[in-house]
Amino acid sequence: MKSASPPSPVFEKGINFPASLTDENKNHSLSDLLPYDAHKKVQGHLTNGLKEYKMLLVSARDTITEFLSGNLASFDSLVGENACQIRATLLALISKYFPIEGDLLLKSILDQIKKIESIKEIPDSKQTLGSYLRENSLELPINTKELFLIASHILTKVRVLLPPDAEKKIVRNENTNTKKIKTISPVSSTFSRELVKKLRSLVSRASVQFVQDIADILPIPEPIADMVSETYSLEHNKFGRLKCLPCFWYTLILLEYSIKFDIPIILKVKQIATDRNHEVLKELPFYFKVVQNQYQAVDLCELSPKEPALVIFASCCRKADEFPVLDQWKDEILKFNPREMILAYAAAHRQYPDEDNDKVVSKANCELYHHYKEKANEWGCSLNNPRLFFLVHAYCDKVGNVQA
Repeated sequence: MKSASPPSPVFEKGINFPASLTDENKNHSLSDLLPYDAHKKVQGHLTNGLKEYKMLLVSARDTITEFLSGNLASFDSLVGENACQIRATLLALISKYFPIEGDLLLKSILDQIKKIESIKEIPDSKQTLGSYLRENSLELPINTKELFLIASHILTKVRVLLPPDAEKKIVRNENTNTKKIKTISPVSSTFSRELVKKLRSLVSRASVQFVQDIADILPIPEPIADMVSETYSLEHNKFGRLKCLPCFWYTLILLEYSIKFDIPIILKVKQIATDRNHEVLKELPFYFKVVQNQYQAVDLCELSPKEPALVIFASCCRKADEFPVLDQWKDEILKFNPREMILAYAAAHRQYPDEDNDKVVSKANCELYHHYKEKANEWGCSLNNPRLFFLVHAYCDKVGNVQA
């Protein structure tokens, strides 16, 4: 198997950050996360509304605490549109370049929680929840990053990892348990379900906007930019109006952006024996940092423990006796730049959550897409041939938090 030589660089230098990262204005309120209009919650419903708003405050408190502690895996949200790479990259950039002013925000949140807990009686009036929050100084102004982090933290809280599907044993199988919302603060089952649906939609739209903002900033060829434009943005309604972009093109843009801003990659690759009921034989980490505008394999000691990294779980699937000795297997992986393996996987992967929608991009006039789609089967980076590298999941965490 020959090493791949990367195609000519698609992007050039001179890159800025999108407004979604740089804008510190508190243009949102925490109540924006409620799955209903706070200005229509009145009378008897006001008591429940305050309980539900308190649940958001407690979630905001936990969000800021986890972020300040560097526990970035606490923001590995399950949305449902197969775009975990977008959130991983966005979180890495927030952590590395635009961390939130958490101490001041945390103090405000704790003050608001105390105020709500001190309420003894609510006037029996036609006052709405929105007006009650405003008149009692209970609204919490937040910026776009903080809104994204709070929503992501809640969606991470409710995710559940399930046993693999019998027909697709190497594909990660996850679901959402909305009952976990009640472990944050007592609320109704209906509110929990509607909240998760609202947050999934919100995070999916923020993810698409982030990629589109990057495409507007980068000196990117128009055909590539067009593939992440509204023309190819579809809605997936299984989990509540999720906005989606085609997998290969957003992955291409995110990887180049990560390279430009020195986001390291940690690959954790498992040897899976397909003739032993998919038994895990070994698992090894591979570490990469950006050197001269491309990823280069390094030792763990060359990465800062406090630095955010893209953490990628992958599987290498063969019969047990087809795996070479450990050093040879490592060499097989390291023959390929991680960018190449990830792009090959992304090209072979379904481009939208509903595979029937792939016809939208099947005739795309993009040489890179067709190149990597062909190479995915040749190299072993597809579901049909996962002999080398099949991406299972991507998230962001500090290097020091990732177990070797």
